[in-house]
Amino acid sequence: MNKNTKKIIFIIVVFILLSININILRIHMLRKSLRETNNKIEQYIKDKTKTTLDSSKNQNSYIDGIEEFYKANQVEVSKDELQRVLYNFTNSTMKDMLTKLKGKKVDEIKEIYKSEKQDDIKIYSDEIYIKIWNQIKQSEIKEMKEIIGSTLSYNKALKQENYIEVPYEIILNKNRRLYFLIQIPIKNNASISINDYDVVVETLKRTYIGAALPKGLAEKTTNFTQSIKTIEETLNRKSDNKKLEYYDKNKESMANMGINNVEDFQKILKQIYSINWSNNVTVTNVAIEKQSENKNSKDYQELTLFVSTSSNKTMKFTLKLSMTEAIQPNVIISTN
Repeated sequence: MNKNTKKIIFIIVVFILLSININILRIHMLRKSLRETNNKIEQYIKDKTKTTLDSSKNQNSYIDGIEEFYKANQVEVSKDELQRVLYNFTNSTMKDMLTKLKGKKVDEIKEIYKSEKQDDIKIYSDEIYIKIWNQIKQSEIKEMKEIIGSTLSYNKALKQENYIEVPYEIILNKNRRLYFLIQIPIKNNASISINDYDVVVETLKRTYIGAALPKGLAEKTTNFTQSIKTIEETLNRKSDNKKLEYYDKNKESMANMGINNVEDFQKILKQIYSINWSNNVTVTNVAIEKQSENKNSKDYQELTLFVSTSSNKTMKFTLKLSMTEAIQPNVIISTN
């Protein structure tokens, strides 16, 4: 190999190495540029998302139903004050109750209530305090993270002389609900108060059109909803004859829960056993509604009774309420 050939080979090798280095440098610069661009885009997205979320929060900061309530009603309490009261009850009072009242007897709970600042918790009697605690306890809530939402049911507001009553619903996981009655003053120098809420009584106050006392009708309806689990456990895997015997032996108690004949009892059992009750399934919610298929008669108003369970399954019953105290039976529960 002569001298010129070696020189040419050297030049070619140098050129190749130089080209490789240039390409490596270009790739490095390109990657650096892409990284910087990606970082800028990522930061831009974060900034825009934060702005959007903050803006959304500012525009929709009130608990669901509060703004709609104020559009429809004139009261002496501001939206911010109502928001503060509901937020404090949901996130502070309930949390304190779970900590302080668990395992306590009634007398002990009354003493704990005396130590509370009533104007802070907005609960103005130990009786209501205990009823609210009983509802919280029955829901089996253990931690605040089980709360997934809340709403002020503005469409169920009921105007009284000095205040407007509005149901407040706290939604828990596992298809559970807590209901409380918020009294919002119409006149000056009055305070918001938080009360226990009987779903059946309060619903009938708003939907029942007859002349009988809603409380008596509600009592039988509640007896029924509270007995569903007991009936299911007692008659599970029992023969048809045993089920009929059970009805015959308990006719009086059946009538006190709106079951007035064996035919209705059999229909109700069919609805109860449409639910899979294994894995400690319980009744979690009760609702009464006027449905399009409900037909009133001269003697009875017809509504639909929904009973939900922790398995996210719901039973549906027909609820007939007498138009006057004289009409008996005053409550008839069945199913189609």
